[in-house]
Amino acid sequence: MRWIDRTEFAIRLIGVTAAAVLLPLLMIVRVLEISLRTFVNVPTSLYNAMERELFVLLIFLIVGWAYLVGAHVRVDILRPAISARRRAWIECAGIVFFLLPLVVITMVYGVHPAISAFDHGERSAVFFGAPLRWVIVGALPFGIGLLGLAGICRLVRSIAFLRGRGPDPESAE
Repeated sequence: MRWIDRTEFAIRLIGVTAAAVLLPLLMIVRVLEISLRTFVNVPTSLYNAMERELFVLLIFLIVGWAYLVGAHVRVDILRPAISARRRAWIECAGIVFFLLPLVVITMVYGVHPAISAFDHGERSAVFFGAPLRWVIVGALPFGIGLLGLAGICRLVRSIAFLRGRGPDPESAE
C-alpha cells in the first residue's frame, strides 16, 4: 500500500500547488479586468479569455485532489443511512462502471489534441498568441488521468476495507 500513499501524496501535492498558484492569479486577473473596465474603459475580452483558461487549468489540476479529500458532490441525504460496507461497495461500483470508463474515454480522445497542439506550435487565443496552448489542451487528459489514479487508489483502499485488511476509506477524508 506504499505506492497508494505515494500516489495520493503526488496527487495532493499537484492539487494544492495548482490551487496556491492559480487562485491568486485568477483573483489578480479578475481585479485587473474589473479595474480596467470600470476606471480606464479598456476592452477586457483578453482578460476574460485569460481567466477562462486559468480556470480550466485550476479545475483539471485539482479534480484528483478533490476526489481524494471528499470535496466532491455526493448524495449526502442517503449516505448516513447506509453502512460503511455498503458505501464501499457503491464506491467500487461507481469507480469501475463510471469513473474508469470516463477516464479511458477522455484519455483516448484527449491526448491526441494535446500532442497535436504541441507538435504544431498551436498558439493560445490569449496572451497575444502565447505558444503554450498545449498546456491548456493537455490539462484535460492530465487532470482526468490524476482523477483516474485517485479513483484507483480509492478502489484499492475500498477493496482492502471490504476484505477486512484496511480501515474505512472514508475515514481518511
